[in-house]
This record gives sequence, structure tokens and C-alpha cells, in this order.
Amino acid sequence: MNTKTKSTMAGIMELMQKGEEALINHEVVLLTQEDALDKKILDDLIKCMYADCLWWIPALQYMLRGARNERFKKALTDNIACESGAAGNIAHTALMDSFVDSIGLKIDMNGDPVYLGGLKRAKEEMDFLKKATEPMKAGFMFATESLFPLMLQKLRLAVVAHYPNADMNYWDTHIEVDGDEHAIWMKESVREILASNLDFETEIQKGIETAIHGVIHVLDLVLGDQLKEA
Repeated sequence: MNTKTKSTMAGIMELMQKGEEALINHEVVLLTQEDALDKKILDDLIKCMYADCLWWIPALQYMLRGARNERFKKALTDNIACESGAAGNIAHTALMDSFVDSIGLKIDMNGDPVYLGGLKRAKEEMDFLKKATEPMKAGFMFATESLFPLMLQKLRLAVVAHYPNADMNYWDTHIEVDGDEHAIWMKESVREILASNLDFETEIQKGIETAIHGVIHVLDLVLGDQLKEA
């Protein structure tokens, strides 16, 4: 990686760090650290996560169909294999179902406004990906695969506190696999795409910013609903 690519990549990593700081310092995370996160906020967040889980594999498959960069193709292919269970593991949708069943949380796919709001946000992100360039998609994936396990890690304490008998395999698998593998794959994809043309920096940053906004928006949404009810 030449000097210009290293310098540009450093700027992208700085943007990623700002996203991580925004997540770590969000009130939902701070309440968790204080052992003060309301169970309703946690439940609403899980409903949004469930909605995300259902659209994630189709989103990955859509991006793979249009991918040109070889590293990005492989990252998406391996990600799909992991998410679907084709890699020999348990499918992540099955892990999510087991988790939700273990805490007795009802997912009303037709009438629950929180769940329906999660689906609406998922559709908005899919609409973004349909219009996005490959550098935007790579930036989006890099940020998503980095921030999601961080969010789970920070909120895990609240889940265990409210649901001591929860099946935590979904959470622990994503904390470990997304952070240790998927985020690294996507970082390598971003680096290769950037090395091919430094002008892609702005598009990569757009993808990262969109993913950061998506994560923070969900936390704002579940917290805001609670403030309205208070």
C-alpha cells in the first residue's frame, strides 16, 4: 500500500473511530453501563434486530450479484456462507429465533409498530444499497460489521441482567465472528477498492456514514419511544 493510500485509509479509519465513539457514548449504552437500561428499551431494540436479521442475507446476496472487486466478492461470499449456515455453522436466523424464544419475547410481524419500524428502516437501507456504488457498499459493510458486534458487546450486560436464562449464542457468535472476521474482511475490501482508485474515498465515506447513521438511529428510536411514554 503506497503512501497516498495509507494516508487516505487513515482518514477512513478516523471516520470509523468517530462512529464507534458515537455508539459507545450513546445514552442507551451509558444506561447499560449504569445497570439502568429499561427492559422495554431492550425489548424494542431486540425487535429491531430481529427485523434486521431477516433482510440481511438477501442484502448480502444482492451486493454479491453486482460485486466486481475480487476481495469484496470473497468477503460477501464468505459472509453469506456464515450467515446462512452453509459454512457448517448454525444459521444466524436460527440463532436469533432461539434467543428470542429463550426470553419469551413475542415478535408480532403484523401489528407491532416497533417491529414494523425496524422493517421500514431495513427497507430504507436496502434502497440505499440498490443505488449505491461498490465503494459505498464496501464502506457500508465495513462500518456495519464493525459497529454491530461493538453494540452487542456493550449491551450484553443488559440482556443478561433482564434475562438471566437467555440463550446468548446469537450475541456471542456475532461479537466474536463479526469483530474478528467479518469486519477484517470488509476492511481489506475497502483497502483494495481504495488502492485501485483514491477518488473512491468520498464514496466509501458515504457508505460508512450511512451505516453509522443507521445504528445510531435505531438507538435514538428505541430511546425516544420511551421518552414519549414517560
